[in-house]
Amino acid sequence: GNSTQWPSTLNVAATWDPALAKEFGIAMGEEWWKKGTNVLEGPGINVMRIPHNGRTFEYISGEDPTLGATMAGAVVRGIQSNRGVMANAKHYIACDEDTQRATEWGSREIRREVHYLSTPFKRQLRNYIKDRHMYASCVLM
Repeated sequence: GNSTQWPSTLNVAATWDPALAKEFGIAMGEEWWKKGTNVLEGPGINVMRIPHNGRTFEYISGEDPTLGATMAGAVVRGIQSNRGVMANAKHYIACDEDTQRATEWGSREIRREVHYLSTPFKRQLRNYIKDRHMYASCVLM
């Protein structure tokens, strides 16, 4: 079938316009609903830490957890305003590398960063996404 080529959520976040982000979410939710889907796997709200990560473009947080916490909520509200389409926030804290992510990235000291990196996730859990999150297959050491 046909699909819309959506801008990356990082581009949407760069506007710092929650009203625009909500409209973006509404439009995506409507398309998903028309395709017969009830779960939209996004937005990606991980905080970007590694610029060459292959998923950087899809993280609405960019390098700023406050930006992600603000803009992701607007996208989620838009997505979930559509007749039962559910947003699925992803990829959990510090899951920012796809190459050997189950072993290699955990060697960095991450514990002190968890509070900082979890800001977008905490806000989504409290305010917007009550039912669904995509968890990571990463190892925290």
